[in-house]
Amino acid sequence: HVNGGDKLIVRVTATDNVGVDTVEVRLDLNGDTTVNDATESVLASSIGTDKYVGTLGPITGPAGSRVVEVVAEDHHGGVAFATTAVIVCRGIDSDTDGVLESCDNCPRVPNSDQADCGLRRRWPR
Repeated sequence: HVNGGDKLIVRVTATDNVGVDTVEVRLDLNGDTTVNDATESVLASSIGTDKYVGTLGPITGPAGSRVVEVVAEDHHGGVAFATTAVIVCRGIDSDTDGVLESCDNCPRVPNSDQADCGLRRRWPR
């Protein structure tokens, strides 16, 4: 989960037997379901052997699921592609646990780790 307005930091491990040239990270920052704005793509920086980091943001648009895309290219033009989803949260944080209501599994009970807040003991699902 990531709160709207925040930046997303993506850490990637990319290996290739001929060496990785570039790692690009893409995210639909504004929630329009496309990644076509220049700010929605960044070349990740190398932070050590086979490790890269890219920062995108701030995240705008509506709450909901967004796709993070990572594209790595080697010295010979070979390309590897990976995706994962992140949930963008919006709204208030009534219980002040750092998780906004739209993503909080227990919006009235502080539980920043989003573990079971005890409701299942009383009301099984």
